[in-house]
Amino acid sequence: MDETGSELSAVANVNPEQPIRESGLSGEKTLSLISRLLDSKLYRKFSESKRGLEQKELATNTQIKKLKTEAKASSSFQFKGNKLQFEFNSSLLDSINSAST
Repeated sequence: MDETGSELSAVANVNPEQPIRESGLSGEKTLSLISRLLDSKLYRKFSESKRGLEQKELATNTQIKKLKTEAKASSSFQFKGNKLQFEFNSSLLDSINSAST
């Protein structure tokens, strides 16, 4: 990274009105620097997008699981008190799971 930083500072000091051969950077070196810069930017954007998708997937999976347990609870309990206790326990468990992650 140090090498790229010093090379990029050399690019920043280039006068656009000067021909490239006078600036001390060859065409290949300039293309290499631009390529590295673009690669690092693309990698960073890709990583951010991937992280965002993973978080959305986790949230979606949690919601699906919660809906399944609620559907199961609504049909399987004989008494209303049992259903209320189950819902309370489920919400408590969700709170604990979200606090631990």
